[in-house]
Amino acid sequence: MATSSTGKGDGEDTYARATKAEVEQNWDLAFKLYVRAVELYLHASRTATENVSRAEYKAQAAKALNRAEKIKALKRDLAPVPVDRFSEQQQYYILDKSCVINGKRFDPWNKPSPGALDHEQPRFSSEQVECLAEWRRPRDVSPECRLASTALTPLDIIQHLVADCSVCSSLAACIEHSRRFGTKLGLSSLYPQDPSGTPRAAVDGQYTVQVLFNGTHRRVDIDDKLPYSTDGVPLCMSAIARGDLWPSLLGKAYMKLMGGYDFPGSNSSIDLHALIGWIPEHREFQSVTFERETTWNRLCLGFNEGRCLATVGTDERQDIQWNNRHLLSAHCYAVIDVQEAGGERTLTLLDPLISFERRLTEETDTDQSRVWKMSWDNACSVFHSIYLSWDPALFPHQLTFHGIWRSNADDNGAQTAHSLLKLRPTSAAESDLWVVLTRHVVDRRRASEYISLRVEKDGTLSDYMSINKLASQGMYTNNPHTLVRTRLQGSEDFVCVLASYDGAFDDTAYTVTVYSTAELSWDKTVPPPAHVKKVEGALTMKTAGGSCLYSTFMLNPQYHLRIHGDNNTKSKTANKGKIDFLLHGDRGIPLNVTVLWSQGQRITEVSPNDIAVGSGPYSYGLAHAKKDLPPGDYTVVVSAFEPEQQGKFSLQVESPYPFDMESIPQEGAGMYNKTVRGAWDNDTAAGAPPYNRYFSNPWYDIQVKSQTQLKIRLQISRPSPMTTINISLYRDAAPPQLLLSSGPYSDSICGVITPQIPLAPGNYFLVPSTYEPGFRAPFRIIVYCTTSGVAVGQRKHSGNR
Repeated sequence: MATSSTGKGDGEDTYARATKAEVEQNWDLAFKLYVRAVELYLHASRTATENVSRAEYKAQAAKALNRAEKIKALKRDLAPVPVDRFSEQQQYYILDKSCVINGKRFDPWNKPSPGALDHEQPRFSSEQVECLAEWRRPRDVSPECRLASTALTPLDIIQHLVADCSVCSSLAACIEHSRRFGTKLGLSSLYPQDPSGTPRAAVDGQYTVQVLFNGTHRRVDIDDKLPYSTDGVPLCMSAIARGDLWPSLLGKAYMKLMGGYDFPGSNSSIDLHALIGWIPEHREFQSVTFERETTWNRLCLGFNEGRCLATVGTDERQDIQWNNRHLLSAHCYAVIDVQEAGGERTLTLLDPLISFERRLTEETDTDQSRVWKMSWDNACSVFHSIYLSWDPALFPHQLTFHGIWRSNADDNGAQTAHSLLKLRPTSAAESDLWVVLTRHVVDRRRASEYISLRVEKDGTLSDYMSINKLASQGMYTNNPHTLVRTRLQGSEDFVCVLASYDGAFDDTAYTVTVYSTAELSWDKTVPPPAHVKKVEGALTMKTAGGSCLYSTFMLNPQYHLRIHGDNNTKSKTANKGKIDFLLHGDRGIPLNVTVLWSQGQRITEVSPNDIAVGSGPYSYGLAHAKKDLPPGDYTVVVSAFEPEQQGKFSLQVESPYPFDMESIPQEGAGMYNKTVRGAWDNDTAAGAPPYNRYFSNPWYDIQVKSQTQLKIRLQISRPSPMTTINISLYRDAAPPQLLLSSGPYSDSICGVITPQIPLAPGNYFLVPSTYEPGFRAPFRIIVYCTTSGVAVGQRKHSGNR
């Protein structure tokens, strides 16, 4: 990773090049370089250790940003700047953004220490407060205690008042692994250490614990004070029988990371991922995807080879009994042995919890009642889940990517986002591929966040609708980690990794970690930068017109899209660009986006030849369209399937060329309008003038008191392709003088409308008619005018004149 001094030098060089481009009036290049200088200076400020340097870099970044903003104000059609999401600066930015966890900052491990360590104590739980907990140094309570010993056993780990059974079981599993294989799992996360990598006691009682959290190793600073009751009984996880302190210190650091000892609970695969960095895997015994035999074989082999740690957990059921043993609800038990012999498959389980009274009266190291054997079949029936943690050293090839889900909200506040990554295998041999998706935790109390991971071999996921469809088929979990295991045959050109988020929060960071037995690489192709615009709108009572099957279609929100194209390319065909339209809305509303050839005017009806590109059948909550379009003017229409379906929406348009997009006003916008309703009946369905009873059609008087502009629309309630209509305006005189007409009779589903004309004060009348006589149906007339003094009313008597 680049140092801050390197970032400063790069920033200065880039800023100088930007200044030169600005002097030469190469605005696109200057803007691009100023933006790059901002990124470099900010990266330098994040990695700097001195406050003075950080302030200097931020000031330089602000200076470069100011120049970029001035160029942007001067030249509005600037070429967009490409974003390399794999760049060192972008990756570091995300890790730095995720430093604040449960209200406290935990910096990356490799970031230089700011000096003084943070020894703010984690909050006590309510149970600890009730026991009058106080912070005391263990040596003041028990002088014979020590940091670590080699005699520790899983049975020595004791859970006390805190609901940290998963953490206790996790460390018990680590201790058993150390006993069997001579490792230092858990213990090796504690610092300071001697040259051999063994933690050593700190004379001043100041320690740092390394945790893998939110995508990178982070530092948690603690001292050696622990919660005790007033009579010297530990009120946190401890190894009191042996006097070893390191389990309590690791537990304290993890509680600090999690926001305090009022720990809401977790599972051991999550805890062990943080404490020792092993790969988390969670399997529910009753899930339809659970494979009992395969899981046993993997567990038995992995455990006995030292590649796997395991715990099991109960669900929320009360009074769980097995073989006269009472099991606690929502409790975690460590697996400390896995054996298969003589056809018998057994687990040895450890309960880390011991009651407060027994702690005071019994020797915990001889309390074998907390350990028992259970057959694998019984475990699958009694417990809810098994939590596996796998040694990442199983995979010689590993990749990591950090990203941010940019969410799209619906009316219910839910956010959905997807991120697509591609892997390129470089080996023709078969290989195992494991992919872990990790949602970065900001606040442990946020439970309404769900993630899903799909891994597709040679999948075609370039289209947004196919991505969304695949994401909807994924298994979502509110755990921060989810794992997908697959096997590559060696013939794959690429592997698609689709990471999805569904929750109530914006800009959620995540990490994708890839483990493989064969070499592979990310596809780091930077997509060409696009001009992007996003508009927010709503389908309301006045604008929810429904599909083009309804006469109200014309009311839907419409936008004038003008694509400017490349001025350096003369050929209109070569000037085409792939334009992307993405519409998000309420998940309960079927949506559509349609782009029509036009001059940017409001569209009242749609024919197939008018459509430049459409999103196809209506789809719930989402519509997507993409096509190469030449420069020009278009009308974009957003609609729901039914007129009464209402809700907010967002429409995002991306184009390789500059474009403008503005809302098209509703018909009659800025004008007064009056609506009158009527019907053709047996007496008034007189037909067109050739039938010689034209003036027996209904009449509607219009009284104009002052000069005005006027236009009129006629609609029938149940449009029919067999029925054509017309509306005409006459001066009320003898004989009547035709002033305005909607033109030839038309069967347009949205009705007919007259041109807009100026009208002097006076008396006029309207005649709505169908071409064929005898058509009986209700209709409505909308009169638009620029002044308020226009009266419209039906004339009671009409007839031939």
